[in-house]
Amino acid sequence: MEKALRYTLFILVCCVLSTCATVQKAEYFYAERNECKSLIDSLVTEESLVIPEMENWDKSQYFTNDSIIVTTWMWMTHNADTTYVFSVIHDPISGYVVKYRKEWREKK
Repeated sequence: MEKALRYTLFILVCCVLSTCATVQKAEYFYAERNECKSLIDSLVTEESLVIPEMENWDKSQYFTNDSIIVTTWMWMTHNADTTYVFSVIHDPISGYVVKYRKEWREKK
């Protein structure tokens, strides 16, 4: 019983130390534009990513209270230890909203 308790305590200490050894970092980007292709292209070029055309992203549509159809696209990709998330919201009245998030872990 004592051996199992020591082993459990050792595993717990290792988990705490490994969690404290890294820090999760994130970058966010938000923009409202009349068109979004050039903005997404510049973000992709800056990060040296290869992603498909926006027509191949996950797409959903919904109606607002004004009976306006709002379309959203989302794409998430991983490159090494970094996660990239792109989302685009298209409202025919106000244009495009582009959101971008980049997350990674850094050692302390």
